[in-house]
Amino acid sequence: MIPILLALLAMPGLAQFTGNAACGECHRNIVRRYAATVMSKEGVLCENCHGAAGMHVKGSGRLEVPTALEGAARDAVCGQCHFTGAARIARAGRDVGRYRAGELLTRYAASFVYAAAPGVGGGKMEELAASRCRQKAGAELWCGTCHDTHTGVTDRAACAGCHRAQQCARGKDCAGCHMPGNDHRILRRKGAGVASGWQLRPFTAADEGVRELGLAYYEVWTKTGDLRQRDEALRLLGGVGRKDMAVRKALAGMQKVGTKKR
Repeated sequence: MIPILLALLAMPGLAQFTGNAACGECHRNIVRRYAATVMSKEGVLCENCHGAAGMHVKGSGRLEVPTALEGAARDAVCGQCHFTGAARIARAGRDVGRYRAGELLTRYAASFVYAAAPGVGGGKMEELAASRCRQKAGAELWCGTCHDTHTGVTDRAACAGCHRAQQCARGKDCAGCHMPGNDHRILRRKGAGVASGWQLRPFTAADEGVRELGLAYYEVWTKTGDLRQRDEALRLLGGVGRKDMAVRKALAGMQKVGTKKR
């Protein structure tokens, strides 16, 4: 997923954003360390994770601290950039670019993955969600368990938080064996795997929506050419109504192609 960057600071309604320079006036050391990270170099600003700082730098207004947020809101901070999935569809009347740290991303968009292999061929959020570690630990295991975004440092000893009693003759680098190629599914044994099947499902229960699922099928069909996905998109969107511009565009695009043999 393309990061929801704040390069559009001049847009109406976004004047409350200040940029990293303003943060550095008080948080000089943190901003300096962060400037050397990959995230910073790719254009991710402090406010992508902490919210708009316009009022804060004037002495009022609070910023979000991701580690203090509840599970879904906390994970959304990372998910705005690190979810790839099969499709992410904007909610009707919503602009994903208006998402702010501390909110639920599912208010702005619905995310979908392949039902048969939800953690394969996607982003780090889907891979982690599909891991046995996340499924057993729940919200206690999240991106920040291993990653310090301010420094870009990954704590390779984080596994010891759950696996203290286990001894391994290969050393303490668990990721070296269980996360080959930075695979966040944390596999017990190495296995690549490829996305399979054609059906989609919501990434979480909060991502549900007939309109959004129909548009997701349309989006993936334009990439795969799988007519089963087109047919499912037609079925779902046919009952949504044509007042929605995104739905009208999708229906027109599918009808223009016409019926082809599978």
